[in-house]
Amino acid sequence: MKSAYIMKWVFYTFVAGLGVLLFSDFSFASENASNWRSTYDLVLRWINFAIIIFLLIKFGKKPLMNYLHSRKDSLAKDIALLEQKKNKANQSIEEAKQQLEESVSYFAGLKERIVRQGTTRKEKIIDDARKESALMMEASKQKITALIQNAKNSFRSELIDVAFNIVMDKIPGRITDEDNNKLLAQYLETTSSMESKK
Repeated sequence: MKSAYIMKWVFYTFVAGLGVLLFSDFSFASENASNWRSTYDLVLRWINFAIIIFLLIKFGKKPLMNYLHSRKDSLAKDIALLEQKKNKANQSIEEAKQQLEESVSYFAGLKERIVRQGTTRKEKIIDDARKESALMMEASKQKITALIQNAKNSFRSELIDVAFNIVMDKIPGRITDEDNNKLLAQYLETTSSMESKK
């Protein structure tokens, strides 16, 4: 349908151009009769031009249309390829954004976990230090208690020895064998009770 329209348009253009050339030259031909050769040449040029246009349309239309269609298909493929690349780029951007968001949330969780572990470890260290200091205090108390007890026992033992020496010095002649036996029994009893307290 388009080719018929083009052919009609070419035909009407040709007829209009030919009419203008012919009538304008014939109107001037009455003034100068020797000018018909130039009009004849001009008319033949237009006829040749019309023939060339007709041949171009008749034989060049199909290759030209094929070229235009192939060019259109090539451009459509290029556009489709560019669209695919654009979609891939957009997808890569979305993936990068998602990975960035995941990284931010991961690092926030990691920071929170590290802080929590640090707090737990700090509390454990403080608790261990408290326990160790309590154990050291208890050991020190026991050591002090043992030293005091040893000092008491030593003092008692020395006191008894001094008292015994004093008694032995003052009343050696007043003590009978029976008194000696009683004192010895008391001394042994006191010494055994002291040893049992140790």
